[in-house]
Amino acid sequence: MPTETKTRLIGGRSWSCTQMPPTMALEFETELAPLFLHAIVPLVSVIGRSDADQADVLGKAISAMTSALPPKDMASMITRLCNPELVFVDKSGVEFDKDFAGGEGVLLRYQVVWFVLETNFSDFFGALLPEGVIARAKAKFEENLGTSTGESGDPASQTLRSAS
Repeated sequence: MPTETKTRLIGGRSWSCTQMPPTMALEFETELAPLFLHAIVPLVSVIGRSDADQADVLGKAISAMTSALPPKDMASMITRLCNPELVFVDKSGVEFDKDFAGGEGVLLRYQVVWFVLETNFSDFFGALLPEGVIARAKAKFEENLGTSTGESGDPASQTLRSAS
């Protein structure tokens, strides 16, 4: 199967991702598997439960994920996933420190990394997770972030909600 290039508008810019060669993808799969086992599987188990149950498991999942992959290794993986030979912004190879700088760089980098993961591992996600789980989790995440949209449907602002 030939590699595909997918394009998505993220943060008002055009991001493209070309699928990794299989040897590179395999390397990431071996790093990602423990993360999914420690984080995603517990999250899937509480879908449909109360918000309090989901929030409790989310906290535990994040803790388990950082135990499975220390922060420096996670940072390294994120920068490697944004390989400038495979990930492009406005048709230029991504420059991590330039393209993710500024106030919106934090959320943007995770949106782009998720796009890279979807582009390269959607079959893996599809086999691992029940249908619709990713869409429901994303909607819940956006709901908890307080994402609002303007008339165009694009995010107008992102406000964090209080825990109270």
